[in-house]
Amino acid sequence: MEVYLPEKGFSCQEVLDLIAVAGLMKTVSGFGRCFDKLVKKFVVNITLDCNMAGSAEYRKMYARGKPVNFSPISINSFMGVDVGDISLNVITKEITAGHVKSWPKKGIMSTGALSVKYALLNRIGAANWFLTNHSSHISTGLAQLIYLIGTKTPFYFGAFVFEQTMKHADTLPMKLPIDFPSLISEIILSQHPEIVASDEHPLQKAIPLTFDPGLYVGPHVQDIIVETDQVGAENFSVSISFADPGDVLSELMEVSKTLQDTIVSCTQRKKKVDLLIKRLTMGKAPAAEDRNQAGVVQDVGASSSDSS
Repeated sequence: MEVYLPEKGFSCQEVLDLIAVAGLMKTVSGFGRCFDKLVKKFVVNITLDCNMAGSAEYRKMYARGKPVNFSPISINSFMGVDVGDISLNVITKEITAGHVKSWPKKGIMSTGALSVKYALLNRIGAANWFLTNHSSHISTGLAQLIYLIGTKTPFYFGAFVFEQTMKHADTLPMKLPIDFPSLISEIILSQHPEIVASDEHPLQKAIPLTFDPGLYVGPHVQDIIVETDQVGAENFSVSISFADPGDVLSELMEVSKTLQDTIVSCTQRKKKVDLLIKRLTMGKAPAAEDRNQAGVVQDVGASSSDSS
């Protein structure tokens, strides 16, 4: 089921505020019950015809023989939230604080390029909104979602949930992880409260989401305020499922690559910062472009001249 994001003790209130403005707090904390067997029964009955206008089965979905109104409109109504066609390059510039100008041709971007705000939203999204085990990369779908949340852009969340759920219509049963299982459970229960069997119990409360300190102190541009005293070593964790040794190896390789990217990025940034220090020591004013590349705040030079 979804991973729990504790509101108390989380080091970045601004990210919580963004999620609240988007109306998505139900998807990260305070979400309802999750009946896994009920959700699986619902998902395996989804067909491609459910999303084909004109088909007799259009928007007709079932759970244990009962019809369920599950559409972008009904999901939005249940969530209480109200996606435009936004250029992928615009999204890229925003989520990387302008350091990357266009989306990579290979189709995925390294999470090391994200700013702190979007690195945090990506971590939450990869656990709750767009399930993936590839921690070192972000897909276009998740990038678009965190962009909308991060810029407080009103969007059609119901369409996003519906599209994620429809992915199961074209795959083998249970091959893909199921997004929003608690949300699906509650939508079904809101229409058929008697559908749960007497011997059926909801899953236990979700585990809390943890964050790698590298999200705060690594190569990510510091575009938000983070309570650094709350970013301790106890938050450092690598979540690995040991069900399959192959999955463990793949996950460890992803983590290793992320750490290597962080080392390379920090090394390059240190060289640029050292160059600025050398220039300032020699009495030369660094160019604005040099300050930007080193991640130095624009008004440092102005502040120095004022103090002198």
